[in-house]
Amino acid sequence: MVVVSGLAQSDDVLRVRWGGEQSAVMRVIGVDAENRLRLAAIDGAQGEALIPLTEAADLQFILPEVYREAQQRVFVGRPAEAVFLLREVMPAYVPYAHIPGSNSGAAVRFYLNLLIDQREWVEALAIAAGLVEQTVSDRFVPDLVRLVRSLQLESRFDDAAWLVGRLPIGDVGGANHVLIVGVADEMRRAGHWVEAQSIYQRLREPASTEEVARWDWLIAYTDWHQGSALRAGVAVAAVEDLIPTSQAGLVGLLMGRVALANGELTTALDVLGETLIGVDAASEWRIEITALIAEAYRAQGDEVLAKTIESDLQRMHPQSRWVISP
Repeated sequence: MVVVSGLAQSDDVLRVRWGGEQSAVMRVIGVDAENRLRLAAIDGAQGEALIPLTEAADLQFILPEVYREAQQRVFVGRPAEAVFLLREVMPAYVPYAHIPGSNSGAAVRFYLNLLIDQREWVEALAIAAGLVEQTVSDRFVPDLVRLVRSLQLESRFDDAAWLVGRLPIGDVGGANHVLIVGVADEMRRAGHWVEAQSIYQRLREPASTEEVARWDWLIAYTDWHQGSALRAGVAVAAVEDLIPTSQAGLVGLLMGRVALANGELTTALDVLGETLIGVDAASEWRIEITALIAEAYRAQGDEVLAKTIESDLQRMHPQSRWVISP
């Protein structure tokens, strides 16, 4: 096993003891272009040791004392002090965090989540950037998705979109895939159409035929809300009789929007009404469909009915983006 020491206070380098506790201490130079760990003697002797990272599994760092002190500060409710202690130490471990079995991964995750908790966004993004420079290990995805969602809450949408665009999609149905889909849907519900669409397009690439249709509809939907009706019009024109139940609300909504935009008011009301009846009571599309029905009645000249529907929406869903303020 290769045992690596923490940062030396004198020269801020990582050190490694090669071959056991009694062997010579070496310093870590870094990782070369062939993904090998480069080690050199501390005493100035010539030459390097090169270890393929694939053979460095279970690489164990002897973490510096400040790491344990930081853990204690967190335990007693002083996390800001922990950030101060680790700020100059932890970035050096990021390049080695992906090594399977290495304790550097757990240490980096601890620091990243501490930064998120303390809303230290610049430093958290710097750690995340270091992690996504390499192939992101599955164990880091939940932490990085947590950072994405925290950035969204802080209205740092460009940063959130940048980061999620570099996360692995994962296998359909897998934990990582579910997390990424959830982020895309959250962005869409918040009205961040461009960011949501970019994720849907990534999800579409490896999808099965059935899944491709799902992403195509969502891409058309986000297009519509960016001012382009082309994809929605093409998708609606190609609609077949059988629509998967899971997509019925979205498909019906877009069909209604296209009909309304084309001045086909009776068709729009028929499609939207049938869709509203057919979708599940908990469907996320119900409020937008209902708001669009009010819009269609107003276009038809029935202002009283339109206002009645909108008043009901205001009463039942006052926080919805689809509800017109009184």
